[in-house]
Amino acid sequence: MDRVDQLEGEIAKLKRFYQRLSMALTSGVILLLSLMLMGMQPRAFGEIRAEEFILQDEMGRICGLWAATDQGTYLTMFDRRNTPRIRLMLNNKDQQRIEFLDGNEEIQCTMMCNEVGPHVIMFDQNHKLRLALGDDGKSVGAHLFDSNQVQRIEIATEDNSARLRLSDQESRERLQLYTLSEHFGFAMKDTEGKNRLLISEVPDSGPLIIVRDKDNKTLYTAP
Repeated sequence: MDRVDQLEGEIAKLKRFYQRLSMALTSGVILLLSLMLMGMQPRAFGEIRAEEFILQDEMGRICGLWAATDQGTYLTMFDRRNTPRIRLMLNNKDQQRIEFLDGNEEIQCTMMCNEVGPHVIMFDQNHKLRLALGDDGKSVGAHLFDSNQVQRIEIATEDNSARLRLSDQESRERLQLYTLSEHFGFAMKDTEGKNRLLISEVPDSGPLIIVRDKDNKTLYTAP
């Protein structure tokens, strides 16, 4: 009976030994496989794909965001308060756009380019449109607006001409200066849009001056 108890004790020790050995071997294999995978990972994955990348500093603050959506690709840069200040976009129509934002995330300046040509739009601190520059494919122009977003000045040029237009606060054109390939012109208008003073150069004739009253009657002509 003592011999049987002794054998049972030896068998129990062997079981515990094999259990420890099995656990050690399993752990060793897992560790070895992990090291192999870690060593292979840089070679196995030559690229990283994602719909969004976030760039942050050592304090965990977001500094940049690069995202791809069904509308296009966007790159946003943030200031120290995690407020977006610069945004670059390329939409699905191949239109490039850069936006500069203020501390309230309102657009201050926009630069864009499409199939027609480049454009620049600027806003004041009250987010009112104040300046627009652009190329529409036929002419290049600049448009200046007052604080009520009324266009007051227009400057434009085409292949054979250039013009300057000044308007009042009601957006009525009051002065126009233009040049063509063969002559120039200057016109001052009243609030009803009637020409009151005309100065121009007539081809083959020379300069011409015309003064009219409010009823559009000619008061003076020279020569």
